[in-house]
Amino acid sequence: MGEYNNKEIELIFNKDQTCKVLIKNIKFGDLTTLDGNYSIDLSKKPIPLSIRNILQLSHPLHTIIEFINEETIRMAKFSNRWKLRPISFEYRNSIILNKGI
Repeated sequence: MGEYNNKEIELIFNKDQTCKVLIKNIKFGDLTTLDGNYSIDLSKKPIPLSIRNILQLSHPLHTIIEFINEETIRMAKFSNRWKLRPISFEYRNSIILNKGI
């Protein structure tokens, strides 16, 4: 779970390559849920992460991640086009996610 732009973001990855993205507006309390399929390539640096077949959207989401430690991941801002996804981390556009229990 992490926080970005007054929103709490939680990513849930399942072993069957499905995932859930939960986005809660901190100020208003409304919750947006995105369900899709993820792909990740751990052999590349930075590590590309794509979420496709999102039921609630008509486009995929692409980003990069890096493991800071066993409990923490840095994620760049999402892009809806693969070729426009970030290629490096910028401090102001990064999201820090901490592993949940």
